[in-house]
Amino acid sequence: MNPTPASTTPSPARRRFRLDGQFNPQAAILLLLSLAFAIFTGVRQPEFWSAENWQLLLSPLAETGLLALGTTAIIASGGIDLSIGAIVSLAGVLAAGAGPHGVAALLLVALAAGLACGALNGLLIGPLGWPPILVTLGAMIFFQGLALSFGGGGGYSHIPPAWAALGLSPWAGLPPAFWIFALAAAALGVALYQSAWGREIAAIGANPAAARVSGLPLAARRFSLYLLQGGLCGLAAALMIARLASARADMGINLMLPAIAAVVLGGTPIAGGSSSIAGTAAGLLAFYILRNGLMLQGVSPYLQDAAAGALLIAAVAAYQWRMKSKR
Repeated sequence: MNPTPASTTPSPARRRFRLDGQFNPQAAILLLLSLAFAIFTGVRQPEFWSAENWQLLLSPLAETGLLALGTTAIIASGGIDLSIGAIVSLAGVLAAGAGPHGVAALLLVALAAGLACGALNGLLIGPLGWPPILVTLGAMIFFQGLALSFGGGGGYSHIPPAWAALGLSPWAGLPPAFWIFALAAAALGVALYQSAWGREIAAIGANPAAARVSGLPLAARRFSLYLLQGGLCGLAAALMIARLASARADMGINLMLPAIAAVVLGGTPIAGGSSSIAGTAAGLLAFYILRNGLMLQGVSPYLQDAAAGALLIAAVAAYQWRMKSKR
């Protein structure tokens, strides 16, 4: 029997990453449950389907979604980033401070601040090899402290009118932030599932020791992931400023948990080695439909948090069941 040519047999890590990059069963079930809940909410509260409500729902979804995209890639590599909300806060107050100088200055500062924060995380985690959870936990406290120091107890409201108008002007019926998120998701999907960079990220997350022996540039790839995440945080901060027409030092404080929750809800394993951009999008939609629907029905914010936590636990349980059924 002739051996199968090596060129026609992809490595396990590469094959699994491509398959998991597609829409997975967990995400499909999540979307069906979200649709059922949306119909239930719409019957009880018809304003749920109004254009105004979906504007309110999709804009913050897109902002959190940018963070979730970077988190998807980082978790696929076996890492984590707990500092994303603090990066948004710091980039937001610095960008808003530059707002009186025009839209270009605001955008430049937001992206530069986010990239600088991401580069610091990437340097410590990539070339220096420090543990991601400890580095980003410390970075979260450090960046948030800087944001509070620069922003003080108040906020910035001198935002360029042209930029503030962006958050109020739908494009083809949807918020501009949503279209930006969709383009970013498509670009990252191509990078993760159609490039050597993405296959290396998968291999690193699946088995770091084997990836190192194979000669993959672990430090460079990890650095690139945190740099990318920083840039996405800066972009999210700029979009939040447009929507709110202001900025505060705590503007990103509640974004970390929804971003990570969306990734886990969508089926990306927290242990790394695979990912699903489509699943992350489904997780975002489920999370925000749940919160929005409960809010419209008059449920207290505390119970909204409890429901979101229960949804996340259910997603983890579903993932564990899927893994056991494959053994």
